[in-house]
Amino acid sequence: IAVMEECLRLAEQANYLVPQILTRADLGATYISLGDRQQGFEQMHLALKLAETRLPVFRPYVIGLLARQHLLYDQLGEAEALIEQAKTDASPQHSSFLFQWVHFAEAELALQQGNLERVLAAVERAKEPPGP
Repeated sequence: IAVMEECLRLAEQANYLVPQILTRADLGATYISLGDRQQGFEQMHLALKLAETRLPVFRPYVIGLLARQHLLYDQLGEAEALIEQAKTDASPQHSSFLFQWVHFAEAELALQQGNLERVLAAVERAKEPPGP
């Protein structure tokens, strides 16, 4: 956590957006995994806001990771809304690493809903090689 926070401090100082989004989202997920939901969701929502306003190509990464955190707390409606939001965005990122968290979140949601066909389909999409 200390290294991630230092990374964020330096990224903000340098106005380097990539870690301000990706590292912040990962830091939020780390906080949530350790039980600090408030700090975790705050960090993730800040990462999402930065992605939406400054670097939209990274939105799917944050959205998918955020959806997975909602699934940890059985907030299926919130997770599903985020997944659908990411999937409806017209973007070539659907097969990039930036979209992998969305595929994983969709598979986890489908598993919690008992929809095994949808689980397998999401996992297959996650395995597809990145497009051009």
